[in-house]
Amino acid sequence: MTEKKPAGPSLGPKPSPKVAKQQEVPPEQKAEFTQLRPSGMEGHPREDAASKVGAIQHQIEAAAAKAEDRANDPNEPDDDGSEDALNAMVNKFVNQFQADEQLMTPEQKELIEKRLEPIDLSQMFIEQEFRQVVPIIPGKFEVEYRSISGYEDEHLKLMLSDEPENVSTRYLGDKYATLSLICAVRVLNGKELPLHYTPQKGWDDKNFEKRGKLVMGLPATAVWSLMVHATWFDQRCKGLFKVSEIKNG
Repeated sequence: MTEKKPAGPSLGPKPSPKVAKQQEVPPEQKAEFTQLRPSGMEGHPREDAASKVGAIQHQIEAAAAKAEDRANDPNEPDDDGSEDALNAMVNKFVNQFQADEQLMTPEQKELIEKRLEPIDLSQMFIEQEFRQVVPIIPGKFEVEYRSISGYEDEHLKLMLSDEPENVSTRYLGDKYATLSLICAVRVLNGKELPLHYTPQKGWDDKNFEKRGKLVMGLPATAVWSLMVHATWFDQRCKGLFKVSEIKNG
């Protein structure tokens, strides 16, 4: 998935170890999904919350409409560099995007969870996964999430094994979260995404790339919104198995 640059000729004498050490440039800091405010902005005043949230909602609505049109277009090409194109989209998001703190707050989580139907434990035996519709912006930006399987988890980790050895653990964690999101979004605004995995047929690379381009083709703010709600959905799934202490009397 990562292109290897050909080794070129030496362009001059190598500097001494001492000089080389002085010339080393510290590696670029990778973005982290848990970092909710861009670095260097701590001393700057925040923008007006209402106007900023309104702009975010406008972006999401427009992006969702474009994604739906693209999914319904029979002339949409299936392969335009395929795996390399999807990997470039994922890498761009992981490297450049910083989370917006207004999307991940206890207040936002509480508002969303008031709208939700509870997850039914019996889905685990009927569908072999958990599913839940999350109306992020009711009637305009609605998502159905699904829980990923143990097989998918292993497959995603195998995909990350192709990454260069010098990437940070933070980068790997962020990229895993992004790839997991692609697996977790089942339906976007009523349109079911291509089926990339079933327990019977296993993993489908081509359909994973198709659904990945639909998800990652959204603006970064919309992708982050999907990421936030996927995290909360995963927490609700785990909560189904939380054991409570039973007290006598």
